[in-house]
Amino acid sequence: MGAKKTILNQNYEDYWKLTLEYSDIYSSKYNGTLKVIIDYIDKTEISSDHEIFQFQYKELQKKVYSVYPKEDMGSVRKSINQFVKLGFINCGLTGYHLKAKNFLKETNREKKQRLFSEILYSSASFKSSITNKSEEKEINFFIKTLEHNQTLNQDEILGILLTIPSNYSKGYINENELGEFVRLAKEIDFYRRKYNQLRYIIDIFKKLDGICYQNGKFYLEDTYIENDKNETIKKIRDSYLQRLYKNQLKQETQEIFGDVVCMISQVPYYAMIASHIKPFVVSEDTEEYDAQNGLLLGKDLDFLFDQGYISIDNDGKIILSKNIREKIVKYHRLENLYIDKRLLTKERKIYLSYHRNRIFKR
Repeated sequence: MGAKKTILNQNYEDYWKLTLEYSDIYSSKYNGTLKVIIDYIDKTEISSDHEIFQFQYKELQKKVYSVYPKEDMGSVRKSINQFVKLGFINCGLTGYHLKAKNFLKETNREKKQRLFSEILYSSASFKSSITNKSEEKEINFFIKTLEHNQTLNQDEILGILLTIPSNYSKGYINENELGEFVRLAKEIDFYRRKYNQLRYIIDIFKKLDGICYQNGKFYLEDTYIENDKNETIKKIRDSYLQRLYKNQLKQETQEIFGDVVCMISQVPYYAMIASHIKPFVVSEDTEEYDAQNGLLLGKDLDFLFDQGYISIDNDGKIILSKNIREKIVKYHRLENLYIDKRLLTKERKIYLSYHRNRIFKR
């Protein structure tokens, strides 16, 4: 009854609205327009006074138009607004996402897609605009609903577009709630009337790292999420950000070794863990999903590292706790073992220092 009551009380023209001037996130127009906006913000002290801000906004439009001319200024405004809706640029041009410049600089397509996904997951809100800020977080809502329901087809996506995410404190809708919205979408002929909206949004969903689309259905690339044994309910891991974090580590081994392998043994195990060096429960916000705070490890080696039976020194040598059993050392061939020096970035060495001093059992 609760879901039905919510549905009956909802205004059905209040759906997820999104139109994009550029849809190819790798294109020169997409990246070039974003760069013009960021450069303008860096060089301009954006005013909170309405009239001055409107002058500055028009000045930005002219700058964008001079690089990428349009038939009218409405299209120019749309090209700017899309970056606000997707979370790259703050409402009111007050700033931009911390990873926006990294996105611009990145030339590797997989890494660029991952940065795009992180930015949208943390900051996108389709109701936001240059002058209005929204906290609806539709991307989060879609992903958490997908996690809960395992797959979502086109009819179910249409149903989701009719929801107001902030009405659901749990951050998703379950199968029964989703079914009600699917039935409503059919009753109001939502597909025919809002086909373009569906197309834009499905296109965005397809661009998200770790989200797969096949035979008309969305599903998650990997449904197994490993969690630290000592995590408490006070520090809950975000499963989608954890997927992105693990994907970064997998890509790092692919680039270095030509395969997805354990960073210690260099063995391509069927199941590997994205192991935090500084434990997730004590990590700061900027450290929680930082790939430099991670090692891709086979399950046994993850346990040994996580529990402090092994660590890694600044030269990459695997160091052994006096408490580790000799049979385990021999089985994993840990004596005089080094990890590849290409893994020993400056940032990772800082995390490894924490591990040696706080986690390792000497």
